[in-house]
Amino acid sequence: MKKRNIVLLNAILLLTLIPSGCGASSSDTASEASEAWSASLLGSAADLNLKTDDDLHYSFDYGGLRFEAVFTPSSDNWKIIDSYKIQNHDDMLIICRTLSEAHPIHTADGSGFRTAEDMVYEWEQHNLAWALLPEDSGWKNNAKDVDINPEDQGKNIIDFYNDRKDDR
Repeated sequence: MKKRNIVLLNAILLLTLIPSGCGASSSDTASEASEAWSASLLGSAADLNLKTDDDLHYSFDYGGLRFEAVFTPSSDNWKIIDSYKIQNHDDMLIICRTLSEAHPIHTADGSGFRTAEDMVYEWEQHNLAWALLPEDSGWKNNAKDVDINPEDQGKNIIDFYNDRKDDR
């Protein structure tokens, strides 16, 4: 199992070093890849039909599915269940803004609150891990739900790997 994780990490590193295209800027290519991956389904926060009965457990509509998001005050954390099913950056941004308006998440240093864009970055790192991990990896189940919290602000997939590699 340890060898597979090392191979996976090396593959991830290699993918980050491969040029993204001939003549296209990396941001253009990334934008095109994001659009090709998933089209935006939301026009505004109202499209989410966000609901809560207790101000901790929320549900919202997306792509014909009902999703759950749970806020845990003691750990200053939003957990979005099955977040890997949502791939569009702009839609993630609307979702994170909406959740942040209900309960903002502190920054890693506690000096302020995380931005929706910052929260989306963490979510996209989870989605990347979920997509790259083999089905039999114990980490894949952890990557399917994003936990947006202060401690993981700014971490990329390699940081998550380094945090967890000794837990196996």
